Amino acid sequence: MKVANKREPFLLLIGDIACLGISLWFMLYLRGFNFPSWEVFQAHLAPFSILFLASVVIFYISGLYEKHNSILRSRLASVIVKSQIANALVAIAFFYFVPYFGITPKTNLFIYLLLSILIISLWRLVFYPFLLPGKKRTAVIIGSGSEMEELIKEVNNDPHYDFQFSRIIDLNTTNKITIPDIIKHEVTENEVSMIVIDLDHASIKDVSPKLFDLIFMNVDFVPMYNVYEHVFYRIPYSALKHDWFIENISSRAKGVYTLGKRVIDIVLGGIAFVISLIFYPIVWVALKIQDGGPLFVYQERIGQGNRKFKVMKFRSMQGSDAGVWVGKEDMRVTKVGKILRKTSIDELPQLWNVLKGDLSLIGPRPDIYAKGVELSEQIPYYNIRNLLKPGLSGWAQVSQELPPQSLEETKLRLAYDIYYVKNKTLFMDFVIVLKTIRSLFLRLRQ
Repeated sequence: MKVANKREPFLLLIGDIACLGISLWFMLYLRGFNFPSWEVFQAHLAPFSILFLASVVIFYISGLYEKHNSILRSRLASVIVKSQIANALVAIAFFYFVPYFGITPKTNLFIYLLLSILIISLWRLVFYPFLLPGKKRTAVIIGSGSEMEELIKEVNNDPHYDFQFSRIIDLNTTNKITIPDIIKHEVTENEVSMIVIDLDHASIKDVSPKLFDLIFMNVDFVPMYNVYEHVFYRIPYSALKHDWFIENISSRAKGVYTLGKRVIDIVLGGIAFVISLIFYPIVWVALKIQDGGPLFVYQERIGQGNRKFKVMKFRSMQGSDAGVWVGKEDMRVTKVGKILRKTSIDELPQLWNVLKGDLSLIGPRPDIYAKGVELSEQIPYYNIRNLLKPGLSGWAQVSQELPPQSLEETKLRLAYDIYYVKNKTLFMDFVIVLKTIRSLFLRLRQ
């Protein structure tokens, strides 16, 4: 199965890097109105390649490698300009505070940044659309329920997928006896080459023998749940059954992954912990001025293997029981506490839990113990998220715009968490780090 948005970020990345290199070349040309020699270009490429890397990271944080339907083309140029302003600050800091390369940056940087804005905007808005597939594959979807409707809406409303659903067969309203004839008609008359199908539905189990012959007509059968997972980067909640977990989930992580993750937690967590100590006296003074209460609160959380452990946070609410979950949005958040929460500074003491091994930097966010017990009684398979060590940030946190406020939103969070449990890699952890930084910047701008 090909899904266009899986290729799109890589193609955009290659194009962006090429545009940055072209911007550098034109900058050197405009400085003397002579074609730069290879030696001159190489001399500038070394320091500017570091800026290229910084630009790619900032582009990612700005959302320029997200699915295109999340960034309207009408505001794409604005996002590029704002990203380049951030790149300018990085470039100025790099060239002035690390003068090792001996390049005078003032005029060069100004020309380079203007050129890169222009060239990347042309690439993104004008040239890239010509590289998209001209003709989409025609597909039929066979299934039922809200997740099928969600998938249809996403795919058919986004031009960047390389297929589109031309016919919808709802298994709850279609006579199963007619399904093979409907599909054969679509294949022969409408050039359908892809069937997205809910293989777990009882109606499909009855008619699947009659669909076998379609394989010889160059038709691809793709499980609907697989398409859903590739499109939304989460596991469809209706797919969560015992046999799915037996087939897809193992409680034992790969040794290299586990070791690498722990080393990263100790090294990066240790550096972050030392840096975070700067905030301790500032927060202590702010809380003392506000109400004279304690600096920390302690909460019981559910960790890996459903084990109970305690985390330490900067206090953001009034009262001695400020660390206790009360089952609804607590109205006792102080003025200082609002700032701590908005900036996530209240989470910094949990870096000590990372060094101890209770938490990881990345993983499913641990529930307060009482809340976790309640949710595990209300939502089937909820404790599966506790197969892994919990984290300060996780896939669900960077994928959902807001923390879940209802049981349905919590089920959606579980779908993201189980996607992480199934697909965990160190690269995915790195992606989550970048998305976390981006989410924090967006929160600070509000």
